[in-house]
Amino acid sequence: MQTLISLHKNYTLNGEGYQLKLLLNLETIILVDDSVRLLSQFVEAMDLTDLYPTYKRINTFSPRTLLKIVLYSYMNGDYSSRSMELNCKRDINFMYLLEGKPVCDHATFARFRSIHFAPCAKRIPAEMSHLLYDLGEISGETIFIDGTKIEACANRYTFVWKKAVTRNQGKMLIKIAGLIAECEQLYGIRIVHGDTVKMKHVKRLRKKLYALKQEENIAFVHGIGKRKSALQKSIETLEGYLGRLSRNGKKLSFAYVRWSKSKTGYASEKSIYQCSECKGCPYKKDYIKGNNCKTPMEERNKVLSVAKTFLKYRKKDLERIVSEEGILLCTNRSIQAEGSFGELKQDMQFRRYLSRGTPNVLAESVLLAMARNVNKLHNKIQKGRIGVLKCVLFYFRTTFLIE
Repeated sequence: MQTLISLHKNYTLNGEGYQLKLLLNLETIILVDDSVRLLSQFVEAMDLTDLYPTYKRINTFSPRTLLKIVLYSYMNGDYSSRSMELNCKRDINFMYLLEGKPVCDHATFARFRSIHFAPCAKRIPAEMSHLLYDLGEISGETIFIDGTKIEACANRYTFVWKKAVTRNQGKMLIKIAGLIAECEQLYGIRIVHGDTVKMKHVKRLRKKLYALKQEENIAFVHGIGKRKSALQKSIETLEGYLGRLSRNGKKLSFAYVRWSKSKTGYASEKSIYQCSECKGCPYKKDYIKGNNCKTPMEERNKVLSVAKTFLKYRKKDLERIVSEEGILLCTNRSIQAEGSFGELKQDMQFRRYLSRGTPNVLAESVLLAMARNVNKLHNKIQKGRIGVLKCVLFYFRTTFLIE
């Protein structure tokens, strides 16, 4: 006879078909080579003196226990505080980290990450780096600096791509060279005497095309049903390229030198160049940014700042990079560093930050780096490859282990 199920909040009243057993210690159930054991030992060995002062009083859960749970959740590619709460109720490894204490709610993990961990997010990874150095996993001989793009937790965002601008400008210059060669063939004129196309050649071509227009008395047409001549198409194409290159043809002259100091105390010198007159320029709104300025747009002129000291150091760095040692390090960096970001985005599935604000984003980056380091150390220990680390990668002031 089928037994009816009692619809009650307490499901144990239905008389399950399982025999009651004594609860054994969770430590005997977890595998001896599980990464949760390494994580617990690693966090216990860390000096978390900077983390405890962020609490006025500590209730049931110590900051060290919360750090273990959050890191282990990041190690498994789970970054939601609600998932951390659910895992503490169902996952035996999370129960092992709780050490028999009751499960805390998701708000506790969220507050720990944003309120308590974020203020000391710059100092805790240094403690991990020192510990890895003492273990012989970091040699300290080479430091690779690299970065990657991760989507922010924002409603609206814009990107400025210097590489894209440079690449598109290069493509446009190639098109201009092709246009000059085409016009030379079409109209029987000679503009370039050599292999290099310069700005003077473009201006010379423009002058000759307009001279051909006057000689042949060609009238430009516009609108639907009108057929443009080849000369009109060439002139319009050339004017479009010139407009993208020089726009209104205005020059920026030196105005003054501006000194500034950053929050870290670094003093920088910038040379300020300013356009003498921007009144009536049709491209003014495209080049002058910022709508919060008290000066009206009609009275503002284009200003450009150039850090000559920075450019000088950049030139010296470029000389080091193109040297034999620099080329070797660059090749090694591309092999070692890029793989770390591939693991973060593909293996750990971290594609978007969950928090807003620079301190919270930094805290998430540090937690992600620490989790990735423990995973890397665990894999190296299990494969018997400890002590072969050669360099360290810093990203967002966090440390990633690489091979």
